[in-house]
Parts: sequence; structure tokens; C-alpha cells
Amino acid sequence: MFFIASKVLFFLISPLSWIITLLIFAVFSRKDKLKKYALWASCLLLLIFANPMLSNYAMVQWEYAATPKDQLPYVETAVVLGGMLETGKEPTDQYHFNGSADRINEALLLYKEGIVQRLILSGGSGSLMDQTLREAHFLGAYSQTLTGAYSQEIILEANSRNTYENAVETARILDSLDLKEQKVLLITSASHMARALRCFKKQGILVIPFAVDFRGQQGDWNPFWILPSYASLEDWNILIKEWVGLLTYRLTGYI
Repeated sequence: MFFIASKVLFFLISPLSWIITLLIFAVFSRKDKLKKYALWASCLLLLIFANPMLSNYAMVQWEYAATPKDQLPYVETAVVLGGMLETGKEPTDQYHFNGSADRINEALLLYKEGIVQRLILSGGSGSLMDQTLREAHFLGAYSQTLTGAYSQEIILEANSRNTYENAVETARILDSLDLKEQKVLLITSASHMARALRCFKKQGILVIPFAVDFRGQQGDWNPFWILPSYASLEDWNILIKEWVGLLTYRLTGYI
């Protein structure tokens, strides 16, 4: 039930949902005053949430800091969180990744460079409609194809549907392998790391964060930041999802 409720909640808190709802209200409202207020409110929200300068500043402040590879301590195991495969695509023999593909690609680089010796790929079905798609199975095949690793070096966790379940199922695997007392490297998107860290620590897992998939751009001001951008709406959607997710997880005792 929580899984379904979270999907509905994340749809409702999307800034684009607010903007479209206000526009629809403005179109169908019979009261001119309310119609005007709704139209102005939707335009204001669009200006705010589509502004790259505002979204970039918020994203840079929120994202977990990067860790240079030469500063990572040696650990045997890295845990890679799913959420990088596109769902709803026509079945082909190709992999359809979204913008979070850095999670698996950076993990494979760490493995190839000998920084980690074992990967736990955590991700089941995050879809409400298709529960047969288990992301870890695809990621496992992808990893073995690129690295030639043995099956015991790539462990698949294909039951989890959200971050909390990622942590719970990973803890079970570590317990079964008698690795619970060892530190593991946690690999996920920089915007997602805060919530993921709290979930894994709640399960008693000793984690070292390794953030990837950075969306915020640090550096000189970009003149294109004055132009509205759909990418800014996506950034705000990610940020609000993480903030609400943190609050929800805290209220439910997940963190």
C-alpha cells in the first residue's frame, strides 16, 4: 500500500501537475476573478520552476558532495541502487537507460579499476503496472557483458521497489554472506544520497557514500540561465520528491 501511495503522492507534488491543474481550472472556471487568479498563479509557478538559475542553485546546495576515487578506502563490496532503466519501452535487445545511468557505469569503472571486488545490484520493479520487470536482472546481464565478471562477484537483489526496501534487502544479503560488519560503498545519484544514506544506516549497514549523476552545475554564470527550461522543471521534481520522501520516511520510521 505504501508503494502505491508514494507513486500517487509523487505525481501530486510535481510542479508541472500544479501548473496544469491551475490552467485547467482557469479554462473551466465560470468566475472571472477566480479564472484570473488561477491563470496568474500558473504563470508565476511556471516562471519560478522553469528558471534554470533558481533550480541550479537549489540542486547544487542539495546534492551530496563528490568523493575523488583516490580518497576512497578499500572496500570489498559496493551497493548500486536501481532506478536507471526506462520502463514502458518496446522490448528490444537494447538497454534503455535514463539520466541516472551513471550509477551502474561508475560502479563498473570502480570494479574494473579494482577499487571494489563485488557489486550488489539492488532494484526490483518500480512500476505500478508491470511487476515482472526486475531491474537487477537487466543490470546484472549488462554488468557481466561489459566486465566479464563471475556470477559470485555480481549479486542481484531484485525484490526491492523503493529506497527503504533497497536497504532492507541489501541488509539480508550482507547478513547471509556474513558481511554485515564490513563497510560497503553506497552508489546512487547525488540528489538521492541523503535519503539513501539514512535508510541504510537505519538497517545497521556501515556505508561509505559515493555520489554520482550530478545535475547541478557549479561555476560561472551561464547566460542561458535566464531562459525557461523544461530541465529545470525536472530538477524541481527530483528535489521535491526527495524532500517529501525524507519527511515521509521519517514519519513512517524508515529512517
